[in-house]
Amino acid sequence: MPFPHLPKPMYEALPLVYVVGGLSAAAWSDGAVGALSGIALAVAGFQVRAMRKRHRMQHEQQRALMEARLRRRRERRVG
Repeated sequence: MPFPHLPKPMYEALPLVYVVGGLSAAAWSDGAVGALSGIALAVAGFQVRAMRKRHRMQHEQQRALMEARLRRRRERRVG
């Protein structure tokens, strides 16, 4: 059975939810463990966002390279 996917708006908002939730937990926590856990959650949210951005940039570069190759091949056939 395939894993159900989240709707795109919800998926895109998750890193922000992690950061806000983590910072809120750290701010409202009475102890050091709660504050550290909240900060860790916020850092994880930043990391998730950075990893998604890096992956998308690499994907765009690969796509542009493939399109350039296809364009050159088409030009050779026509020319």
